Amino acid sequence: MAWMLATFATFVAEIIAFGAWLLALPYAASQQGDYHPLSSLPGLLLYLAVITGAIAVILGVVTQRVRKQQAPARIKVFALIVGTAPLVAILALVLLNLR
Repeated sequence: MAWMLATFATFVAEIIAFGAWLLALPYAASQQGDYHPLSSLPGLLLYLAVITGAIAVILGVVTQRVRKQQAPARIKVFALIVGTAPLVAILALVLLNLR
């Protein structure tokens, strides 16, 4: 139960972070120095997604070892993708900012 809740929290944080990033994108692209109130929200939610994603991956491993009846393979793969996606997003943002 906790494994799926952590996966769901990670997924929701990623979706809202992406939406807030899209809303704040026109203000970040302007050269006038406009500040959008949602500018700091994507970073905060991405940080939250990294923490809950790590918890989801750890709980997934624990669940895999403890449960007698295993979860379906598709659910395990989806949870692993959702749990590691925030780390991949941060790596992509770091690599794009270095160029």
